[in-house]
Amino acid sequence: MPNRRLPKIAPGQLGDRVLASLREAILDGVFAAGERLIETSLAEQMSVSRGPVRDALRMLAAEGIVKLHPYRGASVAVLTPEDIIEILDLRVVLEGYAARRVAELATQEEIDHLRSIFDKMHELARQGELGALVKNDIAFHEEICRLSRNSRWLQVWHLFAPQIEMFLNLSDRVYMDAELIARMHTDEMEAIEARDPERAEAAAQAALRETAQTIVARMAEI
Repeated sequence: MPNRRLPKIAPGQLGDRVLASLREAILDGVFAAGERLIETSLAEQMSVSRGPVRDALRMLAAEGIVKLHPYRGASVAVLTPEDIIEILDLRVVLEGYAARRVAELATQEEIDHLRSIFDKMHELARQGELGALVKNDIAFHEEICRLSRNSRWLQVWHLFAPQIEMFLNLSDRVYMDAELIARMHTDEMEAIEARDPERAEAAAQAALRETAQTIVARMAEI
């Protein structure tokens, strides 16, 4: 395993920092899907003992982005088309509901802030910054869940957020167009601004289905 893939971890909140560093590296594609994650090598790169690394890998496995293999250690999870459909089913229910609630309940200031995130997505798309666009996309969906004013829905979303980001990062690997990713949110954003709950819910669900179908179809081509 090549060196200089992970930053060294300073003392203080060691476990949290190791966890955050490994999560970021996996979601940023530093480690490829299916690649083995060797505790000793990871610990050496971050200048920590194996214990925090082992604990972090277990937590990342619970988040669904690492796979633990009996007697063979850990590897980066590989999302299959079936996994993508399962993630889609969850998101359609959760985020469609959240979009409806935002259209009903959000203040104008909150909608303006959501619009600023949306506009940033289009700016990043025009620049072809797909990696940054994915992170901004995540922020857009998280904000919609937060503005739904249902803390338990937001907790559920956070539980699956790493898998959602891994799912979105697939768009880079299957050559999904950045402008298409940004455009998919237009109807949802406009429906929220129009205070149209039914249209907002339908638009959110349609965008999610289109994203998943595009990724699954293009995965089959490569």
